Amino acid sequence: MSQREFERRNYAYSFRPIGLQDLVTVEIRDALRLACCPDRECKPIHVSLVSTKENLDKGFSGSCYGYCGTRVFQYGQTTHHNDISHCVITPLKGVIRFFDCYDDIGNDLHDILRILQLLKPNACEECGVTREHQQLTNWIIQEKPEKRKWLCLGCAVRLGVAQYHPENKNTGRMMYY
Repeated sequence: MSQREFERRNYAYSFRPIGLQDLVTVEIRDALRLACCPDRECKPIHVSLVSTKENLDKGFSGSCYGYCGTRVFQYGQTTHHNDISHCVITPLKGVIRFFDCYDDIGNDLHDILRILQLLKPNACEECGVTREHQQLTNWIIQEKPEKRKWLCLGCAVRLGVAQYHPENKNTGRMMYY
């Protein structure tokens, strides 16, 4: 794929997520759309780093999040309004598609952080804050690439391991790295 084709396939898209009042604008990552994508109308927002064709062909799992427009489901006495498609790709089961909304993803994040803390309690190696109270990242210390440290963002910046990149504000890209 040429650079021009790649740039044409990435574009900004604005929508109002269900449950939120503000309009958001995100970069649609259509160039990263997986071949196994079940919905060509879905607009890919985030594709996990391991979800490349090369990694999937090797047998790794991956995931993708995309804006799919409002989907309404009735189950029992509850109506579910969803607008985010979350696909999990596994070599065993293929593509498993979930329909979520902002609140669902927030609940998933809380659950994932909690189970990570239960499986392996971690704390910032500098200040001692736990993952339950602040997001921790396994930073690679540049002077010794084989050495990794669990640090909170505050300590990573203070120690010079991470830097603030204001040019990435409101772009969906990482602001600290």
